[in-house]
This record gives sequence, structure tokens and C-alpha cells, in this order.
Amino acid sequence: MAEAAGFDPRRLLLVGGVVVVVVFSLLFFLFRGCAPLAGGPSKSGLTVIYTNLELKDAANTIARLKELNIPYEIRDEGRAVAVPKEKADQARLGLAEKKLPAGGSVGWEIFDEARLGATDFDRRIQLIRAISGELARNIQRIKGVEDARVQVVIPETQLFAAKTSPVTAAVLLRLRSGFELAPEKILGIVHLVASSVENLQTENVTVVDESGRILTARAGLPPLKVAPTPS
Repeated sequence: MAEAAGFDPRRLLLVGGVVVVVVFSLLFFLFRGCAPLAGGPSKSGLTVIYTNLELKDAANTIARLKELNIPYEIRDEGRAVAVPKEKADQARLGLAEKKLPAGGSVGWEIFDEARLGATDFDRRIQLIRAISGELARNIQRIKGVEDARVQVVIPETQLFAAKTSPVTAAVLLRLRSGFELAPEKILGIVHLVASSVENLQTENVTVVDESGRILTARAGLPPLKVAPTPS
């Protein structure tokens, strides 16, 4: 009867099978596209809160996010961390409460724990480390700077010395790929460092990048002249 009416049962089965496959395929891709990531929302709902983290900072950041029960995703070979957009502020506040990320440098928190038996020399070294660390953190906030290291040298005061060496500072910058600091920003870094260290003059601050270029010279500042060590 079906053949007499012009219908081929095999053709009907073939068409029906194709329709079923198409429907299931559409449902599969639809649900796959809406499926969340393991432990959190889809990638479109994530925002990066920190980049260029050192491994220790990344590990401490992830541990803190776990304590806060905030989903996260590790990116850029472990150097960046992303969280849900609606949790970004909570994550930053929770990390800041633990002074994370530290940026690989130690700041004023070095004095949070009193050390028994610390000598004047120990406290002096701690002070220099704290100043250097805080300066590095502030410089890292400048647009285009990915990382910064600051080395401050404060000569010891010597009795009966006719002449003492000046206080000096060196700043090593890692800039974003293809980014060039404008001369006024370099001068800003120099004045920031000089204003933060007692008896440090701007002409005794040197700023270089990872390729070894002296950026202070490009900004029109004279090269650093280190006085000879008094005998």
C-alpha cells in the first residue's frame, strides 16, 4: 500500500534517522556551550584579578581563594588568576586582608613580628628592606611596569670620617612587551624614590630596564657618580 501510494518505507526511515541525529546534535552542542567550568562559571563569566605573579605569590593566592570558597582559574602558565566577575571585589579584599599578593618583595609587614635579640644592625637592614619593598610595590602600580626591584644603599655613619658616601638607589624595571616609559614617568619614579629615602638626592637614583638600558639617562638626568669609599 505504501509503495502504491508512492512512499518508500526505507526512505522514510532514512529521513527519520537524519532528523533524530540532527536534533540530538543540536541539543548536545547547546548544553555543551552552556556547561560551566569545573568549580566555577563559564570562561565568559571570569575576570583576571592578578597577572605576572611569582610562583610563591600564585600558590598563596590560590590557597587564600580556597579558604574564601571562591572559584578560580589559573592562566598564563600559573602567573595569572581569574575569578567570577561577581566575586572579583570579594577576592581582592580577601587577598588584601592577608597582604597578598606580596609581589616578591617585603614591605612594612616585616616589622609585624618583633624579633627577640635583634641588634641595631638587624633593625637597620630590616628598615632598608621594608623601604625597598614598599617602593617596588608602588612602582609596579605605574602603567606599563610589570615588575620592579629597588635596591637602596644607606652607608653606615662612621665617626671621625671626613667624608661619607652618599645614599644611593637603583631601580630595575621589567616593562610590558613593546612598552616604552615616557621621560616624565621615569622622572616620576626617580622623585618617588628620592622622596621616600632620607638624604637621597635625585642625581643618586638610577633606573634601568631588564635589557640594561639606563632609563634615567634617556630622561635627561646625569649619570650616577659614586663617591669613593673613605679610608
